[in-house]
Amino acid sequence: MNTIEVSVVVYEDGDLWVAQAIEADIAATADSLTKLPRAIERAIVANISVNSKLGRSGLDGIPPAPAEFREKFDKSSFDIRERHREMRAPGGIELGDMRLVAA
Repeated sequence: MNTIEVSVVVYEDGDLWVAQAIEADIAATADSLTKLPRAIERAIVANISVNSKLGRSGLDGIPPAPAEFREKFDKSSFDIRERHREMRAPGGIELGDMRLVAA
């Protein structure tokens, strides 16, 4: 499997943490910050699986996240993985910058 790289904006929403991919409109939630990489990876893999059943490759056909998320991502430079080294998705999906933003 080729590596798919996505950048992710991360924010807190009530009691949950939200990860929103930028290059594809895919999001996931977790009850802790350290569980977020696995949650977004599962969401991405689920989308890849559905795409495969539809005869599409990778994340083809999934539009980028709404512009507001790209803007939030671009304005933030705080990469949370620099502080939380254990925040890594397993093979196949490469999470680029995971930037923390204020909701």
